[in-house]
Amino acid sequence: MDPHEARIERFRLVTAAHHFLIAALPLRDPQSRNALKQFVEHLERCRLPPPEVDAVLLRCLTVLDGSLADGPSLVKCYLEHQRADIRESPTWFRRCVEDLLRYRGVGNPDIRHAIALVEDRFRDPNLRQHAVATTVGLGTAEFAAKFKTWTGISFTEYLRNMRLDHAAALLIAGNQTIKEIWTEIGYNHPSNLDHDFKRRFRVTPSQYRALAIGSESAMEQLERRLPMKRRGSEGSKGTIRTVLIVDDDQGTRETIGRYLSLEGYRVLLASTGSDGLLEAARVSPQAILLDYHLPDIDGLTCLRTLRRNEKPTARATVVLFTADWELEVSTRELQELGAKLASKLCDLEEVQKLLAAP
Repeated sequence: MDPHEARIERFRLVTAAHHFLIAALPLRDPQSRNALKQFVEHLERCRLPPPEVDAVLLRCLTVLDGSLADGPSLVKCYLEHQRADIRESPTWFRRCVEDLLRYRGVGNPDIRHAIALVEDRFRDPNLRQHAVATTVGLGTAEFAAKFKTWTGISFTEYLRNMRLDHAAALLIAGNQTIKEIWTEIGYNHPSNLDHDFKRRFRVTPSQYRALAIGSESAMEQLERRLPMKRRGSEGSKGTIRTVLIVDDDQGTRETIGRYLSLEGYRVLLASTGSDGLLEAARVSPQAILLDYHLPDIDGLTCLRTLRRNEKPTARATVVLFTADWELEVSTRELQELGAKLASKLCDLEEVQKLLAAP
């Protein structure tokens, strides 16, 4: 493999690892298990030397370890097994994460089956607990008790939360009307969605969309209605902190955008450097998560342009986000531009911390 091919292959590996982490965390079945399966499939196709693959896998396990309050160390478990043959690193990585899912995830096969059914059929407004219980071979009362034991919430609440989380993602990422959204996610009436959505997110669907796309009038209303935002989402004057995410990867934009929105941030999205610069000039965000590899201009060029702009955009916290193994950016230039460099091999909480810091 020539140096150029190797660099591309490293970038692809880190990108796949990034997708695995943002999809797998927080740990839950079946989402985390599906994310692991897709990542392992990429590892099986990867042509990099084993030591380079091993370095990425260790970073992933370190991130996973950091998300746990207790339980076995994944890094320690991995190192104890793979030292015999580093070529078997992907196999031991998979086994370590599967063991973790058994330890932290839903261990009951009937409830895992039920969750998979909900994932597949939550858009059906006629989906009911007794039908799922029958499908997995349990009586309704036994199923209800087991479901709450293994997930911590009732089946009804789990189904409702799944629908509402999907609605929140659609409100941020798509152009569908709210009527189209409540129909798609299995609600029979908009008032029911408004009631449930407001109870979960403390704002109506319309306000949530306005928060995501940056409507100034809606923001003023939200600041009056929600004076107590979570720590990290407020600016110096107590206003909701605005974050611009500039990344051409749709999954990254939507996942990080949704996470930050639920944490109380006002989130703006852009898929190109040009669009990002326009949004930054229009809104003057307090923080910008800026992908290094963009389809039109690279993130460093975008950063230089941002810093030449008039204040307050020039003072925004900027995190240069990259999956590049060999990024040719000097530490000195980043310091001069007042930016931070972050690997995409991190969890969502770490991204929030970087954006919240001055």
